[in-house]
Amino acid sequence: MKNKYTSIMGLCLIVVMALGGCKAEPPADILKKSFEKTVKIESARQSFTANLHMDLSGASEQEMQALSLMRDVVLKSDTAFLSAGAESAGDFSIHSDGITYEGKVFMRDGKSIMKLPAMDKYVVFDSQGYNKKDIDDMKQLSLQLSTLMLEIAGEDAITVENNVSTESPQGSFRGKRISFSMSDSELKDFVKKAAFLILENDSFKENMKESIRIQMQMQGEVYSEAEADKKLKEFQDEIETGVGQLYKVVQFDGLSVDYVIDKDYNIRSSKMKLKMRVDDPQTSRYVDMTLDIDSNLWDIGKKAKLDIPDITSENSVDWSEMSGFMPAGAEAQVPQE
Repeated sequence: MKNKYTSIMGLCLIVVMALGGCKAEPPADILKKSFEKTVKIESARQSFTANLHMDLSGASEQEMQALSLMRDVVLKSDTAFLSAGAESAGDFSIHSDGITYEGKVFMRDGKSIMKLPAMDKYVVFDSQGYNKKDIDDMKQLSLQLSTLMLEIAGEDAITVENNVSTESPQGSFRGKRISFSMSDSELKDFVKKAAFLILENDSFKENMKESIRIQMQMQGEVYSEAEADKKLKEFQDEIETGVGQLYKVVQFDGLSVDYVIDKDYNIRSSKMKLKMRVDDPQTSRYVDMTLDIDSNLWDIGKKAKLDIPDITSENSVDWSEMSGFMPAGAEAQVPQE
């Protein structure tokens, strides 16, 4: 009998030890796995909304006039993509100062293609940086930046809520809501380190050189690799100087980030709110800004049929040859009531 109870106690001890070893997965580890899986997604649909609001009550009259068009800006898009983003098709809208611009945007064969209602032709952005290798490179950069943000925020700042019911364009689902926030000092540390990663990224530099080439072409300048490298270095120096000035003129009121992750480690929903104040030390004037971003991902792994137009010299125009994107009286303009 004694041996029987000893065996039962031993069994109970094993069970308790086993259960003790089944700890909940740390939220930081869940996010890292989700970030890694996100950059590997080959096909899906994504909706995106960014809302920028500026409070100009502390600004000068000149600043109010200069920033009036940016007082309330809403950018929306709904996009389906294949081949890890190398091919995509979707709708977008930009609302600013009571006017809404709507259009369609596509990507294929290294070209971004835009269609605006008021234009007969497609606008083509031809970039050397849109091949699959560079897309993969930029995704790895995104992964680096996401991981950096988690490291700076710290594991203690990350919270998790299980079995959360969430609505999405594909219907409701349950997942884990993982949230964290960052302070002014943490955000400035992140911006400084992120700027270094971005500026040293090869694909970013190649895209910048392509932009420089187009800009020089528009200004009638003769392009050369040496001149492009020089202008790229000047741009990098300006960014580094700007980041250094960040501490003097910008005060972050905090960043809050909220992800909802399904059982397969897909980030199905993400929300971000960033509040900041830009000061003018000489005049004591300031501008308060709030940026809200909301994104949803669905149809992951499903290959949608993309209706991408065939581009010819007759039905398209290169954007470098245009005097402007938004002609006056565009059909897309909708007055705000």
